[in-house]
Amino acid sequence: MSEPLPNVLVMTERLSLCDAQTALTPIEQLVLEQLPHPAHEIVDDPQCELQDGHEGPHAALAQESGTDDTWWLLWAPDGVKLAVRGEELKRRLHRLPSCTAVSPEDADEECRLPATHPGAHSFAMESSGPRTPSAECRKKIAAALREDIDAGERAYYDEIEAQLTAPGTPLPLLTESEALALAMMLRL
Repeated sequence: MSEPLPNVLVMTERLSLCDAQTALTPIEQLVLEQLPHPAHEIVDDPQCELQDGHEGPHAALAQESGTDDTWWLLWAPDGVKLAVRGEELKRRLHRLPSCTAVSPEDADEECRLPATHPGAHSFAMESSGPRTPSAECRKKIAAALREDIDAGERAYYDEIEAQLTAPGTPLPLLTESEALALAMMLRL
């Protein structure tokens, strides 16, 4: 008769995110829209990306720009003070450096939170979900993908893209394979 295996605890569940949410003010929206080279579409009602039960203000990634700036929206829940240069505020857009922690299980997975965040690193928590890349980033992704295809395929995709962007020219009827290629491009 063999002995039973010892109980082994394997951590497969991720820690919960804070469920606090807020809406961007029109001024915050305007500031974010003016940032150069935006990395993703602006989320109108961002959710706090810190670990559930954290102390202090809430924090949500507002925008990343091509200048390596990471802008966070910080907002104070009732009873918490958010002090900036000696002044108490309820909320603030703030450029913060990124945390430099790396997941012990995957060296390619970095923490996506600000450097001084409380609680667990992002790689130990649930995800707040993917962000939609900005139009500028989608163009860069499409250009990078085009570099990886042969000249014949590239010419074909360029022709379809030209038809999509031509002003006032209706699209001709598409074959099934053309519709599939078009759907793939639109998802980028």
